[in-house]
Amino acid sequence: MTDNNYSQDPRGALLCLCLAARAEPDFIMWCSLKDDRQCLTVVYRKALNALRSALEGSFSAKGLSSRLEDLDEIIDKTYGDETLGAYAALCALETLREGFTAFSGQSENSEAAARDLTLSIIRRALGVAGFDERKIAGALESESAFCDEILNKCAGLTDKGVNSIAIVRQALLYVLSDARSALGIENQDPLVKAA
Repeated sequence: MTDNNYSQDPRGALLCLCLAARAEPDFIMWCSLKDDRQCLTVVYRKALNALRSALEGSFSAKGLSSRLEDLDEIIDKTYGDETLGAYAALCALETLREGFTAFSGQSENSEAAARDLTLSIIRRALGVAGFDERKIAGALESESAFCDEILNKCAGLTDKGVNSIAIVRQALLYVLSDARSALGIENQDPLVKAA
């Protein structure tokens, strides 16, 4: 990551931040299943906060690179685990990682990547639960519309930093308003609390 490449896709980075913040309960659930994973929730939250701060105009290249390295290490820990929980954790991590690459201008289409990740976990979860294709398609259509609405909230964010704090907060408040992940797991400590 280099300073002169930052903020190439702030809108995509904000969508990733929103979806990763919403997916935090999925990640926490996976971490809770093994004692040696429980410390990873702090690392995930630090990465969420780092990306949020960056989008609000306060960041250091070194700090963001460090958070990205942390995410890569955690992603490695999901490999070999074929459970739905591990897949949900991986999707959350990859979404957050995509936000960092979007912010640095190193992602070709972060919006599509973030959307695909959130849709894939819903498809897999509903498939495991035995839902038929019609119901799965309906759920995916609803989730896709939700992503479109998040993007509408992100639309005013530019790399110039104009009103960035207010836009980031508004988008996070919208996506975390029901304090549940896409899988329906309750978020006990959302990244943004309503004022």
